[in-house]
Amino acid sequence: DDLRETYCRVQIVFPNDPPATLRANGVERVQRNGRVLSVWSSAGGDDVEAEARALGATSVDVIPVTLKEIFLEENGDYVIYLNLGALSSQIPGGKQWLKLDFSKLGKSQGLDFNQLLSGSQLQPTDLLSMLKTEGATVRKVGPAKVDGAAATHYHVTVDLAKALEARGVTSPMLAGVAAQLPTVPEDVWIGKDGLVHRIKLSFGLEQQGRQVRMAMAMDLYDYGAHITIAAPPSSDVFDATQLAQQGLGNAFNQ
Repeated sequence: DDLRETYCRVQIVFPNDPPATLRANGVERVQRNGRVLSVWSSAGGDDVEAEARALGATSVDVIPVTLKEIFLEENGDYVIYLNLGALSSQIPGGKQWLKLDFSKLGKSQGLDFNQLLSGSQLQPTDLLSMLKTEGATVRKVGPAKVDGAAATHYHVTVDLAKALEARGVTSPMLAGVAAQLPTVPEDVWIGKDGLVHRIKLSFGLEQQGRQVRMAMAMDLYDYGAHITIAAPPSSDVFDATQLAQQGLGNAFNQ
């Protein structure tokens, strides 16, 4: 959510030749095409829009970042591929996808990510009982609807340290996270079929003196459908795992 709120592309149309650049806060890159200026900003679009209108722009369109993720297990490692939408032009080499190997990232911080996810082929009907087993408290909120279907809304508070202990997972990195974030609040919606149909969670962490907020909402549907998931073509992928390892090392050695 922080990425969606702060990074965006702003497309600006001027009546005549546009300026070569803008001085607004957060401007990362400017591309000129005739009377159209495309601006990539890391500080939202408000300042860019205000400056563009002050310079006489005839139209300003703020385009938020859209993300597409593919999560796979490859050769025993858990890997995620990210397509950053409007920000894909910032990926080195003209690539369209970023690759992060979570298993390698975890090992660099003393965390066995494979152990963390082992046995995670969770049956949806077992979610609440699993959360209770791993130190969570569950409170029934009441009846609700998800996409028009009847469901029951539950509020869940997960004790992160107990959940990690229940899985036998230890790591200095995770211990630090658990110290900052002792509990994680979640909301879960379960349908009459006993299946989880919606999950929401939100929390904040302090990282390098900056408060970082994370929020996620996920709807689950089409249970039992047969799907095929494949990694993007390797020619379109930039492997950012090594850079991320360096960033994690710096972050946790402050």
